[in-house]
Amino acid sequence: MRHSGRSLFDHLVGTHDLLQRWGNREDVCNAGLFHSIYGTARFHYKVWPIEQRDVIRGLIGDYAEKLACLFCIMNRPAAFFGCKDAWLVPQMLRDLHEIETANLLEQGSKGRWLARLRASDISAAAKAAIDAHVAAIR
Repeated sequence: MRHSGRSLFDHLVGTHDLLQRWGNREDVCNAGLFHSIYGTARFHYKVWPIEQRDVIRGLIGDYAEKLACLFCIMNRPAAFFGCKDAWLVPQMLRDLHEIETANLLEQGSKGRWLARLRASDISAAAKAAIDAHVAAIR
């Protein structure tokens, strides 16, 4: 499957690897590896049916699968800002911001969301990666 000018697999592995390089926990890295498994608002191809979440949960764990599922079903990245839902705890929102940052950087995004993500609660390594990316595209 093509994605961002190459294979979807390459993009998913690249997203995972950025998260790992930035020092994220294994469950966040695994969520990054599976971040579009059920399709997204912009990437409509569904690698796996959302009705069978238990299979993915068995592969990567409950928290990682929950992050991946939220990433797929939320209208992101806009939904990540101003989100006041009580069930989306601050750590989960931070992890989703980190995954979105890796996703956008891995695709070579020039979009406006990088500045908003840079100002959010993400790791210092992710912020440095945004800074380097923005400097390189100027």
